[in-house]
Amino acid sequence: MNFSGYAESLPGTVLDQLYQSLYVCQAILHSLPPLAKQYVVRMLHAHAIPADWIDQWGSPHSPAKHKAAVDKLTQLQLLKHSSSQRASRNVQPVYTLHPDFQEQLKAAQTGNAGQLVKEQPKHVLLAAPATEQLEKYARSHWEGLLLYVISPASPSKPPPVPAEIGLPGLDMDNLLLQAGLISAEPKAIAEQGFQFLLLDTYSQLWLLLQQYITNAQKKAGGELVHVISFLLQMGFREVGVPFPLQGLNPLQANIAAQLSQLGLLMPFRVDGEVWVSPTRLALALSGGPSSEVQQEVAEGYVIVETNYRVRLQSPVQFPSIL
Repeated sequence: MNFSGYAESLPGTVLDQLYQSLYVCQAILHSLPPLAKQYVVRMLHAHAIPADWIDQWGSPHSPAKHKAAVDKLTQLQLLKHSSSQRASRNVQPVYTLHPDFQEQLKAAQTGNAGQLVKEQPKHVLLAAPATEQLEKYARSHWEGLLLYVISPASPSKPPPVPAEIGLPGLDMDNLLLQAGLISAEPKAIAEQGFQFLLLDTYSQLWLLLQQYITNAQKKAGGELVHVISFLLQMGFREVGVPFPLQGLNPLQANIAAQLSQLGLLMPFRVDGEVWVSPTRLALALSGGPSSEVQQEVAEGYVIVETNYRVRLQSPVQFPSIL
């Protein structure tokens, strides 16, 4: 599942709020199927398009793809169906894009959406982790999580929140239990956990994030939109370009701490101030599958044998676990 797949499950009132966020709108666009994405781009600068025109956009050789694209946009409430009156007074069905979604994407296209990455002081950039450090950090934290899923009863624990941050981290056991990846009694990997290990890193991340967002919805209530928007914002930051933790509000700082626990952000200190740098794993938060994420972070493979013996091949060497 990607972000647009998750967004389909949200009520219309929540979607209306989410579409006021530039990062949500960009993430939705990234995660749309190619044909649905093409339809959005065609309608971006149009007020209303007759329904029969859109019906002609589909290829006569693949009507199912056209219907799937329109259905996808309708389920996300991006495509609004209404009617307009022609000069001949005949009522004609028309489609429009969700107005907030349309305005956010137009602002992004024209460069009027504001600057996400500000120029940082030179001494901070010099102290920031190098690319190799970021990749090692992301890989070790994510694979530490995978190792814990395989054997949650072992003495080894999932990666904690780095000490530099000084904020509470994720209740990893609770997150994995609620996601159905491990069982409580006995404490062991569940059947869904084996399936989880066979997914690519992007799909693994979004499966956990879906549960993370669900938990946030129960705790934060009205702050759900802010949680989702900040998560997606991380996916549009440049890898390795730091930003200060102190510049975030308390909700955002807590999310940043938990993302660092998963290996998406790497913290470091400069003159007593905590900064965080996005790793390549954070690119997956932009909403759509990233070949760069798969190539740079998700190297390796998992083999689950018929006797349920699990082997992992990766730059971080894991033992075989029965």
